Amino acid sequence: MERVTVTLPPELVDQLDLVSKIIPCSRSALVSLMLTESIGIIEKVCFDIRDVDPDHIVLKRARGQSISKIEERYKEILGEFEMYQ
Repeated sequence: MERVTVTLPPELVDQLDLVSKIIPCSRSALVSLMLTESIGIIEKVCFDIRDVDPDHIVLKRARGQSISKIEERYKEILGEFEMYQ
């Protein structure tokens, strides 16, 4: 296992806490489970998208105007993802 640090909105943390208590498990275990189940499919969709040039990817932090651009791109990818289901 590898440790990572993420910053999440308070509402999301509240939801994670609620679900993790119901399961019962830690937040970390819940997030790991959720990502493990879905990231492989999302990764495949990302690599199938033709407009991705890995040499010119600029990572954005979820701050200011970047948030809307990140959300927009994620929704585009989810649109591609729906085609696979």
